[in-house]
Amino acid sequence: MTLTGLTGTTYTLDPVPIGSGGEGDVYRVLGGDGKVAKLYKPGAITQELVDKLMVMIHYPPSASVLSQVAWPLDLVGTEPGTSSGFVMPELSINTELGEVYKYPATLPISMHQKINIAQNICVAISEVHKAGYVFGDFNPRNIGLDINTGLVSFLDTDTYHVEDKEKGTIYRCNVCASGYAAPELLEKCSDYVAEVPAASKSAYAETPLPTFTKETDNFALAIHIFKLLMNGYTPFGGIIETASVSQSSPGVGDAAVRRDSYCFKPGYKHQSAAIPPLEALPQEVADLFTRAFIVGKGNPRQRPDAVEWHKALSSYEQSLVNCADNPLHQYDRKNSSCPFCEADRQYAAAVGGVAAETSIKQVAYSPPDEGHKITSQLQPAQSSTIASSSRRSRGSIIALSAVAAAFLIVASVAVSYIVFGWGNSNEPVAPATAVINAFGQDPMHEPTLAPDPFPTPSTTQATVPLSAARVGDIIEFGEYRWCVLYLQDDKALVLSENIHERRVYHNSRSATTWENSSIREYLNNEFFSSFSGSDRSRIAEMRIINNNNLWYGTTGGNITSDRIFLLSLGEVANYFGDSGQLWSRPDYSSTQISDQFDSARVAFDTDGGSWFWWLRSPGSSSSHAATISSDGTVSIRGTTVNTYGVGGVRPALWLYLES
Repeated sequence: MTLTGLTGTTYTLDPVPIGSGGEGDVYRVLGGDGKVAKLYKPGAITQELVDKLMVMIHYPPSASVLSQVAWPLDLVGTEPGTSSGFVMPELSINTELGEVYKYPATLPISMHQKINIAQNICVAISEVHKAGYVFGDFNPRNIGLDINTGLVSFLDTDTYHVEDKEKGTIYRCNVCASGYAAPELLEKCSDYVAEVPAASKSAYAETPLPTFTKETDNFALAIHIFKLLMNGYTPFGGIIETASVSQSSPGVGDAAVRRDSYCFKPGYKHQSAAIPPLEALPQEVADLFTRAFIVGKGNPRQRPDAVEWHKALSSYEQSLVNCADNPLHQYDRKNSSCPFCEADRQYAAAVGGVAAETSIKQVAYSPPDEGHKITSQLQPAQSSTIASSSRRSRGSIIALSAVAAAFLIVASVAVSYIVFGWGNSNEPVAPATAVINAFGQDPMHEPTLAPDPFPTPSTTQATVPLSAARVGDIIEFGEYRWCVLYLQDDKALVLSENIHERRVYHNSRSATTWENSSIREYLNNEFFSSFSGSDRSRIAEMRIINNNNLWYGTTGGNITSDRIFLLSLGEVANYFGDSGQLWSRPDYSSTQISDQFDSARVAFDTDGGSWFWWLRSPGSSSSHAATISSDGTVSIRGTTVNTYGVGGVRPALWLYLES
């Protein structure tokens, strides 16, 4: 495929996409000197988007960060004057920022290196702000990381909040991941929705301007820095100091921000025992967090910007001492002992385990030349400006060792082994009477068990108490609304009413199964832990069958035991309506199913727009996972697991009807 740019430049694309998403696909430009092209799907590119991209192309940020931002460089089309997408730099990414936040750690990254990563985030946001742009949806899914260098890369720039100063036009950011929107923005959107209830699904797009600002970006920036310095936890995990951890909940995502659940405000503590005390940080860093989350709540302009953070982080870096027991730990020299080791011990005690001795192994790295050091790029001049010098401060590489302390987590909930789709069985394997369809692969398909097709979602449907719920009702559990898909004995199968967040299925493009996927680990750890102790006890642990892809034969992997999971292809057919196409492929060239149940399968993102969502079933290969498209069609071929256009997450769980 050959496309033409604004000035007649031609770009020849590799025919195989390197990433796919709900809006379009990303292709490598052959002989393009490190460039890729994002091509939108039919109907996804509008004139407003074209105008927005044109502004970004003509007024880019500093060249010093263009290799780290997926910035539009040229608008391209199949013919001169047409617009199919844009060319951007190919970024060096082998994981996403969210992987660094996981605790207990799954990546061997030291505190020293986390500080360097935080500095590099400051570099990118500072340069983008200087160019007059606002990130808006400033969340970890939009930030990639090169684990070998610590350099960050910012994705989805076409969603940025952009002002055309010549025309006085603002091209809005219409989305924001839950938990990263500033409190003043949430309040403004809530006030607008109270006046215009129909805008509840599109508040960011419709609330009168201004919405996203540099101050809202600075709020999200502070959250990222907090997570990097505090074992990956959100600062809004606070509960009253005298409250029981097992009975109290700070809320999740935006709800926690609205409640002002900042963990270090007077009279509060963090719900997780893995958070070191604020006093363990340098006073300068602690003061910036106070400004970001306490002072800044009343006056957003008081939040520290990227320059101030970079200066404080550079000082913190200079004060680090190495922990004698864990080579991944470095801490401020004012502490008499390692606060991160103490946090590990407290966490292990809280979950009923024992912190294991650190196991050391050597990690192979590229030669330590200038191009492979974790780079701290920003050179602050004064508290309100960035120096124009192209010099880059370099953070030294700390020799890394792998595995952090391991923890034995003792489950606090009753284990209920039920084969999915065969609710009458408590056996650990599928019953011998399971009906096997013509493909011989999916015992989920049992028409007599299927309820009436789930109704088309309604944005105004009222919730009902779980004790009175029927299939098709909406209930509230935790901080979320859930659709009741199936009732059996003392349990209900529920699915999040809409998309909880966007996330990659797996953190690399390598082959995977549900059992080994990053999204399964997230759902059964971080997401599960976000519920209060009493709510967690109501979520049953289930035995999940992972069948092969019926059309492509791709292996589904082993049976797993999960509390939180994604639906499979068979379960979607069983609970949303079955036209029979899944079981008897209508046309060998088909890659998706469209039927009378499309509208029931549509799910909406936090911005109110429909978006594609992941299933746990494999797609056409082990590097693809099946999905439900934004229009409700079922993609049996699926989407690449680490796609640029990260998929929507609709958690499912079996919930005990009585606590």
